[in-house]
Amino acid sequence: MRKYLFILTLLLKIGFFLKAQEPSYSIIGENELAGLDIYTLAQDKNNYIWLGTENGIYKYDGYNFNKYFNKNLKSKSVFGLVKDNNGELYGFNLSGQVLKIEDDSINIFYQIPDSLLSSYYELGFDQENNLIIANRNPFWIDKKNNTNFYFKKNNYAFIPSVKTTIDKIYFSKQNSDGFSVEAIDTNGNSNPLKFNTPSQSPNYIIQNQTGYTIIKERDKFNYYDIKEDTTIFRDFNFPKTITQEYSNVSYLALDSTLWQTTRKGSAVAININNLKPYHKRLLFHKFYISSYLQDAENNLWLGTLGKGILFIPNTKILSFRNLIEIEDEVFTRIISTDNKIWASTQSGKIYEYYNNQFSLIYEQNETKINVLKLDQKNENLILNGPNLPYIFNLATKKIKPFSEIGSLKEIDFINDSTILLATNKNLIFYNQQKNKTIPSYFNLPKNIGRTSSVFYQKNKEKIWLSTLKGLMIFSKTEEPKIFNNIFSTSVIQNNNSIWVATKDQGIYEFKNDTLAQHLSTKNHLASDVVYKIIAYKNQLFISHEKGIQVYNLNTSKSIFFNNTDGLFSNRITDFTIQNDIVWVVTNKGIQFFNYNEIDKNLTPPNIIISEVLVNKKPLKFDIDETSYFNYDENKIEIRFLTTTYHHQGLLKYAYKINGDTDNWQYKKFKDNSVDFISLQPGDYSFTIKSINENGIESLPISYNFIIKPPFWQTWWFYTFWICLFIGVTLIIYRFELKKQRRKIELQNELNASKLIAIQSQMNPHFIFNAITSIQDLILKGDIDNSYNYIIKFSKLVRQTLNFSDKEFIDIEEEIELLETYLQLEKLRFKDDFEFSIDINNAEDIKVPPMLIQPFVENAIKHGLLHKDGLKKVCISFKMNDTLHCTVTDNGVGRSKAQEIKLRQQKNHQSFSVNATKIRFDIMKNHYKQNLGVLYVDLKDNEEPIGTKVIITIPFKQNY
Repeated sequence: MRKYLFILTLLLKIGFFLKAQEPSYSIIGENELAGLDIYTLAQDKNNYIWLGTENGIYKYDGYNFNKYFNKNLKSKSVFGLVKDNNGELYGFNLSGQVLKIEDDSINIFYQIPDSLLSSYYELGFDQENNLIIANRNPFWIDKKNNTNFYFKKNNYAFIPSVKTTIDKIYFSKQNSDGFSVEAIDTNGNSNPLKFNTPSQSPNYIIQNQTGYTIIKERDKFNYYDIKEDTTIFRDFNFPKTITQEYSNVSYLALDSTLWQTTRKGSAVAININNLKPYHKRLLFHKFYISSYLQDAENNLWLGTLGKGILFIPNTKILSFRNLIEIEDEVFTRIISTDNKIWASTQSGKIYEYYNNQFSLIYEQNETKINVLKLDQKNENLILNGPNLPYIFNLATKKIKPFSEIGSLKEIDFINDSTILLATNKNLIFYNQQKNKTIPSYFNLPKNIGRTSSVFYQKNKEKIWLSTLKGLMIFSKTEEPKIFNNIFSTSVIQNNNSIWVATKDQGIYEFKNDTLAQHLSTKNHLASDVVYKIIAYKNQLFISHEKGIQVYNLNTSKSIFFNNTDGLFSNRITDFTIQNDIVWVVTNKGIQFFNYNEIDKNLTPPNIIISEVLVNKKPLKFDIDETSYFNYDENKIEIRFLTTTYHHQGLLKYAYKINGDTDNWQYKKFKDNSVDFISLQPGDYSFTIKSINENGIESLPISYNFIIKPPFWQTWWFYTFWICLFIGVTLIIYRFELKKQRRKIELQNELNASKLIAIQSQMNPHFIFNAITSIQDLILKGDIDNSYNYIIKFSKLVRQTLNFSDKEFIDIEEEIELLETYLQLEKLRFKDDFEFSIDINNAEDIKVPPMLIQPFVENAIKHGLLHKDGLKKVCISFKMNDTLHCTVTDNGVGRSKAQEIKLRQQKNHQSFSVNATKIRFDIMKNHYKQNLGVLYVDLKDNEEPIGTKVIITIPFKQNY
């Protein structure tokens, strides 16, 4: 029985450790991205963060999320954002469109052909910066957009995973007998990697920003290091509670920490080089982690499905957010010894933290615990109860109430037995052994009144007390000293100095009961609202409304820890220090960190002027050129930003206008604009710089502009210019109105022409004939051909619709449409039909879409349909000063076709002929060119042998 109890206890402990400490995080975009699935994250060369989501691409600049869109996207979901060798960002959607982010816009860089479409891809870039597309048959795209395959198709399929190093490209593939990893060197030679241990599915390749590459097994927590042509298995000895979760998205950080999402969404961190406090534990159990990013400041970004982004500025600041036992608790106080922590809660509980485990040791109802003190022998905790203070014995876990003393505010000890109790009524001396109040043996007034904090100075035997009258100092023999304007929140001693924290005046240093120094925002403090101070290793640890500040008493320099470092809040409820570990309590939980291990931010921030508004209207400007404004364009707003994410809380801007003074003015990070409401005419230079929390400054940048003075002063000058303005405006208005009317008419004609072009392409005869031919193939059981021609038919319809709203398309696109159409017609005529298209020198040009097809259709319908034997259509292009397209058929000729038409009593003229004639008339008028159609009857000994149609077409060069 004991054996089973031991095993159960062990499993419970393992489960606890698997969900214990985790890196502290804040949530970015909790509201803006709520319900939005994030698939990929990347940072561009300007340090902006880009998100590929189910609803398109977003950019985050530290202030706002902006959505980007391209109307030609076939699918909104964007995956696999990756940088090329020049720092440009690429991604893809599942419709086979490779996207490029450039000039703050989304462009379609490459369309994967239908024959190479796959369910998923991964993008990469070789040393020549050619795009690599990894799918079931990986290939690369050269500078001419040619497709080049790495491998010949064989009895294996490649997994969409590719990574590149200086001299290798790695692909994952699946052979008939399992999975392997293929390495291609700079000479194009391919060799499979050898595995030093058997592996079932080594199919996922992971790489960090330094190029360090490893391999993992599919769905498993098995990893392999690459050593030349061999892989070495890394055994992390995962507990089954993790390995049974199955792995999903993977990421390799710069410090070689592997971040691994499980199928259920929680993350697991595995550090290759050294153990982390959260090593091999399930993290972030409330989220489904879908993507990772480590930015230029080493911040870690974790994209989620539907819950924004988890932002981890420092993985060395840890919390217990995922510990279910305490995740809903609101902690109020925290105290420590060298090996234990005690924390009280708003719900009246006390937790003890010992040997990496929290235990509930005390619980009371009704009242939150906002006073918690450990006695000098470390035997008892003293706390406020529902009505009376209590002494809680740590050994027996029993409580003993105090006698009636009032509401407890603060505690300190004179000796092992005598306690000083600051209450809402008075300062009380209390003997904890006798459990009763005792007379004071200090020189105290009879009625001190309400008190809030108390400190006993042992070496001088003095009491420092905060009252409604101010700070009071009592001794046994001297008269009390009162500092009326000082209201303390915390008092400590460090060597021979007493340090007093105040509610709104910063910190005072006293020596021999005399004020020696005042720390405030005017010299060393980030805030004058100080909650608590602790002296530790000749440093003051200060909690205030801007986080925790560590002030070095030797150098008078400070380091800061706030919410941008990973603290849940800048409002620190309480904190304590245990062996260089700072334990912090906020309204969102408990956090801890070794303050020596937190890196100081010495990187100068960067700054840009993002926008200039003149009279509230955005201005196109060049930062290197001077802008000129009229005298009434004197309301100038300048907006700026610093693309930093780690230290936004304490980062500030300094600016000045004109360079004749060093009187800088300052703004907070979120207040990133300056308004000049009414500037006088003159020359101006606006200079701005950003300063991080450690005083590191960016290079200042300047924007120069000139407001021109008015050149008139009299009323008649105003009248003259007003009249002239009205007259000119009317003339221009009439001229522009006339021009716009003509333009609208012409545009309406062009639009009508485009609609006619669509209708002429897809006439019912063609659709009926194509469908009938496809139906005939299906009835004959020719499934392959029927499927291929359905694809061609749908492609023709799609191309026709795509080209319908374009004025010009590439000639290659027009030829592709003609080829698709003729292939469908060949289906109808079987082997009796041949066609050819000769482009000659007509390259790098654009032509109006769907202009040639009606003539090809007429050649087939009227010339070839009634001909016996082999039917031919030849299309050729010739370009000199003009572009000519010749459509030649070997049909019955126009005369014979007209006879057949009359015999069949078809007297109406072809719709496509009328449509094309109207279209040529419009183009002649619009392009001012001699365009048109010439028909030539071909004869042999006066016998018709076909028809030639010469079409003169407008065109544009591609360059």
